Amino acid sequence: MAHEAIIKVKNAEEKAAEIIADAQKTARTLIQEAEKIAEEKYREIITSAQTEARRIREDALRESEEEIKKIREQGQKTATLIRELDHKKLEPVVEHIVERIVNENGHR
Repeated sequence: MAHEAIIKVKNAEEKAAEIIADAQKTARTLIQEAEKIAEEKYREIITSAQTEARRIREDALRESEEEIKKIREQGQKTATLIRELDHKKLEPVVEHIVERIVNENGHR
């Protein structure tokens, strides 16, 4: 009877060792799968962030180009107005400015 008990204990120990080995194998598999999923999620997040960064950059470039266009158009309008000024109207103003500069510098 003692011999049968020893055999039962030995069989139970072998079964326990198998269960532990299977559990360790399953744990390794689960860890590998989790790492794979984490890597895929990481790639998705990086790709999404890069896409968002490109979109923000393109929006900023488009907005700045629109602002540059507005400023350029305003500058062209101002330049056209200056070119269209009648030189006869400008001469007295220029002479007055020159006279003030000469008089102020002459009294120093």
